[in-house]
Amino acid sequence: MCERMKKGPTVKSARFFKYIFEKRELASKPFMPHFD
Repeated sequence: MCERMKKGPTVKSARFFKYIFEKRELASKPFMPHFD
């Protein structure tokens, strides 16, 4: 997975992973303010 990411992830996949990461953060810490 990491090797594939290093070779240049597409913007769509990058945004997708960022979306998932933010969702997980909000789910684990819904009381925390959102930092971007």
